[in-house]
Amino acid sequence: MAKNGLIWTPYSDENAEEVTGRLETILKSWKGTPYSRGQRCKGMGVDCVRFICSVLDELEGLEPRPPRSLPADESLKYPKSARASIKRLLAPFRPYYTITDKRVEPGDVLVTGPIAGGPGHVIIVGPRKGTVWQAVRPRVHITGMGYVDLPYMKLYRVLRRENRSKLWVKMPEH
Repeated sequence: MAKNGLIWTPYSDENAEEVTGRLETILKSWKGTPYSRGQRCKGMGVDCVRFICSVLDELEGLEPRPPRSLPADESLKYPKSARASIKRLLAPFRPYYTITDKRVEPGDVLVTGPIAGGPGHVIIVGPRKGTVWQAVRPRVHITGMGYVDLPYMKLYRVLRRENRSKLWVKMPEH
């Protein structure tokens, strides 16, 4: 367990190997991309919000979202705009849900920051045990979960497309 209480668990699905392999390939393709606010171009520049959106979009096979549809990187730094920004970031992946037991798995999204300033940064849990990926100065890189130790932390799980479709239950007709 990391000092922040996070517990990394493997992706738990019948497609686990394929999903984690795809996630690892996507993350590695961004490795070393310089941090650049408002940008989203592999190898050229990306900020934390656009990095996470790009990884999740690619993992789910979605078209990249237009830049104007994404919240600004700065929006996570202010309590009033942070919650709305997180909703916009995760909107294409409804239903998503908040993780309360601190057990994270590959592809989970962590929003962190100082309590006084509210959320300030978004990170994605990596496919390798105890790792997270993030776009911060100077570039996109991988670290251990133990380095994520800020007073404010929210955890979100995005259900994979194949699992979202299983949630729809046909309602009885009246």
